[in-house]
Amino acid sequence: MARAAPDGHTLALVSVGHPVNAAFYRLPYDTMADFSFVTLTTRTPLVLCAAPGFAPSTPEELVRHARGRPPGAVTFAGTSGVVRLAPVLFAQRAGVEFTYVPYRGST
Repeated sequence: MARAAPDGHTLALVSVGHPVNAAFYRLPYDTMADFSFVTLTTRTPLVLCAAPGFAPSTPEELVRHARGRPPGAVTFAGTSGVVRLAPVLFAQRAGVEFTYVPYRGST
């Protein structure tokens, strides 16, 4: 795609992972400079879930739970990309620290 002629005949439908990949991988192209955004076609929500016995049941309760433990004691699993970045952003905004556990089967 990055090297295709800009003739209007070649398009790509990519996930949010396309621009996010630059944060995780050394790519042979610039995800922002080598492509032109046309439109957002869908929105895909992410769902925060836990084991049935996990006490917090709201984001606010999760933040209180994390603040009551040593930094990094609360963990989350996920693959790379937005599934990894979303909890990091959540933790930063909440002022807590989560430990990331890479897990291939989490999505």
